Amino acid sequence: MTTTLHTILEEFRQFATSNRDLGDKFERLFANYLITDLQFSDKYTKENVWLWREWQYRWGNKGIDLADSPVDWSTFSINRPQSITLKPQKILRPHQITALNKCAKMRLKPTVRYQIQ
Repeated sequence: MTTTLHTILEEFRQFATSNRDLGDKFERLFANYLITDLQFSDKYTKENVWLWREWQYRWGNKGIDLADSPVDWSTFSINRPQSITLKPQKILRPHQITALNKCAKMRLKPTVRYQIQ
């Protein structure tokens, strides 16, 4: 017997104790899918897929499921799941390069806050 996504989601709805629990179940399902599906497993691993509660930069619950994903989900189509577009790598702008170079060249002098007598 084949289990469909609709069947799994219906079971989640049936057995979830709250909307938060329902969301957690879906989040775990999707994370495992990204890690194990042959189409995505070369891009996603246990090291770069976190549940929201595990992500170190989280703030509240904003409904974000794919924070900092390399995939451009705005171009994703359920009708063309094999066509994955990755986001372009970020390029530093000139003022950012200047600021980084200034920081790298800075020589901080140690300061004495307390003097032991």
